[in-house]
Amino acid sequence: MKYLRQILFELRHHPLMTWLSIAGTAIAVALVMTGFMLDRINYAPMAPESLRDRIVYGHYIDVHFENSGSSSGSMSYDIIRRIYDGLPMAETISYSNSSPDTSDTSLPGEYPQSQSVRGVDHNFWKIYDFTFEEGAPFTAEESDASLPVAVITRPIAEKYFGKEEAVGKVIEINGVNYTVRGVIKEPSRLLSTSYAEIYRTLTPNERQSEDRVAPEMGTLSATILLKPGADLGELKKWTESRYATVSEELKPEGRSLKYREQPYDAKEMNTYHGSNSTPDPAPAERMMKIFYTVLLLVPAINLSSMTRSRLKSRVGEIGVMRAFGCSRTRLFADLLGENLLLSLAGGFIGLGLSIVFIMTFSNYFFAFGDPWQSTLEQVRATPDFSMVFSWWNFIAVIGFCFALNLISAGVPVVKAIFTNPATALSGHNSNK
Repeated sequence: MKYLRQILFELRHHPLMTWLSIAGTAIAVALVMTGFMLDRINYAPMAPESLRDRIVYGHYIDVHFENSGSSSGSMSYDIIRRIYDGLPMAETISYSNSSPDTSDTSLPGEYPQSQSVRGVDHNFWKIYDFTFEEGAPFTAEESDASLPVAVITRPIAEKYFGKEEAVGKVIEINGVNYTVRGVIKEPSRLLSTSYAEIYRTLTPNERQSEDRVAPEMGTLSATILLKPGADLGELKKWTESRYATVSEELKPEGRSLKYREQPYDAKEMNTYHGSNSTPDPAPAERMMKIFYTVLLLVPAINLSSMTRSRLKSRVGEIGVMRAFGCSRTRLFADLLGENLLLSLAGGFIGLGLSIVFIMTFSNYFFAFGDPWQSTLEQVRATPDFSMVFSWWNFIAVIGFCFALNLISAGVPVVKAIFTNPATALSGHNSNK
């Protein structure tokens, strides 16, 4: 309570300096938390990717030809099964389209419109925790037989069927009639590995390669849910051995596979890379560390001078407290505690600013998801509150404010408490 009274006193008698201190902290925290939350969106667990810390991705294949040249991209059904079927660390493996297609959809006989459609298998629904509002996912039997059934999002259901129940009705996708098996809550467009507006079974054509030059090329990628406690490094070793085996089998045909250290975790997937390169998150992580360090030290230096100016006006008060027996330790804790409250006030203002910025303007400055596969709607999308709000945000703000307070106020407070009481009471030091 005494800290609060002192802060109110400072606001009345030194409003400019006090508000500048709060504003400086708020700006620093807003910048840091913006980076922190944007990074979190790319790899933190959130529905329908709640198991993201256990989900890894076999995304591309890189085929090299014996004579010259190479071809890389999504995989065919045959090659993806030869590489990923039966991996011992995997709890569930799903083979689905690497990215949604923009397909013509409509009610039968009506004029088609373009929607985002993804072909998936039955295991897709075991890895991602979609919220079903009607019906259920299609079964393994329907998936294996490539029966024309689909799951649609709530906006698509309302668009085509209004308030009526959609399950059992028919929707046309690229000229083929699909029966609706379920309706799900629409996932965020920013979750590029799971997002689509319509999910259908894989077609017979997607289960066989049409590329005669490189039959390994197709439209599929593998999504793997690791067993609890499974080691990704060990899984990569198994996958590398599979690549080596398949490459030996392909040599008589004049082709080989280049291993690109797959499967990838969420951080590797969100590192900028092509289908013929290996993602390396280390440079981006180093840049983020430098970014956070600069945003900690630069405001701390500026706030340190402001703190020193505020304490100069209180040298006489500090001298009186020292003269009446207040220990330096107690004085240090009190002054640092007052400054920490100011830092926390600025910190939570900064947190609010960062949340508003991310939910409103982040798509103008940052790209989410896979840059090679993002649709226009995904590029324009912004995170919702559930994606940016986390109790970890509060912990991060408190930790950052504590560090900022210790760096910015530590030196001025130490200088103030070691001022000779007699000199402080004389007032000779008040303007130095």
